[in-house]
This record gives sequence, C-alpha cells and structure tokens, in this order.
Amino acid sequence: SNVKFENSVSSTSSSAGVLIPTDLSGEIIKKLYENNVMVNIADVMQISNPTDIAVSGTEPTAYWTDEEGAYTDSSPALTKISLTPHKIIAMVKASDEILEDAAFDVAAYISERSGIAIGRECDAQFFGGNGTGKPTGVKDSASVGVTASATNSLAYSEIVNLFTSVTSPYRANGKFVVSDAALRSIMLLQDGANQFVFQPSYTEGVPNMLLGKPMYTTANLEDVAAGKIPVLFGDFSYYKIAIRKALTMQRLVELYAGNGQVGFRFTMRVDGKLTDTSAVKSLKMKAS
Repeated sequence: SNVKFENSVSSTSSSAGVLIPTDLSGEIIKKLYENNVMVNIADVMQISNPTDIAVSGTEPTAYWTDEEGAYTDSSPALTKISLTPHKIIAMVKASDEILEDAAFDVAAYISERSGIAIGRECDAQFFGGNGTGKPTGVKDSASVGVTASATNSLAYSEIVNLFTSVTSPYRANGKFVVSDAALRSIMLLQDGANQFVFQPSYTEGVPNMLLGKPMYTTANLEDVAAGKIPVLFGDFSYYKIAIRKALTMQRLVELYAGNGQVGFRFTMRVDGKLTDTSAVKSLKMKAS
C-alpha cells in the first residue's frame, strides 16, 4: 500500500544518544519532499523485510470457442523483482561552543540541511542509481521510446512520439519528467499552428503541463547532448520505493564529548526499482 515519507519517521535512543526534539522531524520530512521529485510521483511503500514484488511476464491468452467447445489453457508467467533496502546516512558534528553561543537554533538548521542532503541524494539514485549499494534508477531501466534526430536539440514531433510510445493504460496516468536543459528547449517548442506546447503553472504546488500531462523538472536527468537521456514519460507509479527502516534522527551527546562536540546522525534504509519497463519510456538523444 502507498505510504508517505512523513509516515516513515522514527526516533531511537541509545547510551550515546539524546533524541532530537520531535518538532524537528516535520522540518526534515518537508525538506525531503522539496528535494525529491520521485517520492511525489512514485509508489512509496513500507516493508518489514527485503521484499519480492510479482510482476507480469507473459499475459494470459483469450480464445474464442464454440458452444460446449474445449477450453484451451494459457499459463501466464509471473516474474519477480527484489527490493533490498540500502542504507543512506548523513552525519554532522557541531562544537559545544557553537551550540551554546549561536543566535539561532543550530539543531533545526542541521536537520534542515540534512533533510536537503538526503532528499537530493535519494532522488539522484532513484533516477540514476546502478543498484549496487543503492537504488536502481528509472532513467536506464526505462525502455527507449524515441531516439532524437539531433544530438543537441529537441523537436515537437519527438515529444509527441515519446507520448504515443507509451501505451494508453500507462498514458492515462502519465507524467513527464525533464532535465533543466530540456526544460529550456521544451518551453520554446511550438506545434503546427505555431502555438507553444508548454503550459506554465501559476499556482504553487501545481506542476507545469506538457501535452495535457503534468511535467516535473529535475537536475537528475541529463543535458540535451549526444547519447544522453533528458526526457522521461510514463506512469511512475510503477517505480516502487520501499522503505525498510524509517528515517531515524539521533543526537549523540556522549560519543563525541571528548572532542567538545555533539553529533547529529540521520539514517534511513530504502530501495527503488522500476517494476515495468513498458510503463515509463525515455527520449534519448542521437549519438554523435
């Protein structure tokens, strides 16, 4: 079932730990969301152990038959994808003097910056991770829907072809995700009637639109350059983010006391994989 990152926060204590105040947890989760595109469009779930997800291999076959005719068996094949969460951490140390003399809430500042760091790094791997000690990114897992005709520019027809390369069941919940470089190109694209196809949003929290579908921007896709992938489109709910261990925040007082420091440790175990390579497709630039 779907969960949200804000439901995946816990605090733990240890002989060396004093808990960070719980009102800081909301701030770090806010920063995780602000700096992570995928958690807003993927399927996020809580798991208790490494988990296998059954996905379709071959589909059942339907047959026409005469009245009282024989039934023909078909044996759909199911495959599985394993989600094995990996640990991501952020560790910050501050001196006793900074904590005592600062004119602002240092713990809140550290939590905010750590939330930004964790959010950005998770998002980077949800898009581009190689699956070794980290999530498997959607960018290279997705099927190539369109190969651009140029190495350094996009055409309106290529965006349309990417859109139609995703079949209608996935297109219904489709979303575009584009790189910053692709955004600049897409904002200038015009259709055959010389109308701009990019539809900007003027409401905070509401995404821009492209071909009637929401469009998100990320720094974790590539430039509009030879052989790169700057645009994805499809149903990102087929990208599964599995949280094994909730985000844990701990204030370590005794561990670094000999150095006159206090440690702030943030830990989470998470994995991510695309479970259906037909659900999301990419636009790949022509190789040089």
